[in-house]
Amino acid sequence: MKNMPFGVGSSDGREELIEYFRKTNQKFLTKYEFATHNQYLDFLLKFGFLGFFGVIFFNGFFVYIALQSKNALMLSFCLLFFLSNFTDDFLIRFDGIAFSGFWFSIFAAYTLKNNNQLIYKKIDKVCCQ
Repeated sequence: MKNMPFGVGSSDGREELIEYFRKTNQKFLTKYEFATHNQYLDFLLKFGFLGFFGVIFFNGFFVYIALQSKNALMLSFCLLFFLSNFTDDFLIRFDGIAFSGFWFSIFAAYTLKNNNQLIYKKIDKVCCQ
């Protein structure tokens, strides 16, 4: 609880978690040294409240783009990504970062393309009247 505002740091996160297992007499978890397997808890442990709200903001921005584009496929991907982060911490590995960045860029490009087409249609209506 003493490290909650700023976390313990990314290099000490796993060691601190194992030490907590030892302190609380959780023998099975201490023996096998399990990680959190939860993106939100992992960022809360390593980076404190700032990390937790950062990962919530990152996932929320996916949802914002999906709602702006009004695309059900994007929204379902956002829901899938949000829920899968409860069972694994994807954003600490390269494949998770690359996967989310790839889909984020596709969603953003699609949304920007649609928004630009709407802007051009509005300009045509104003100029051609």
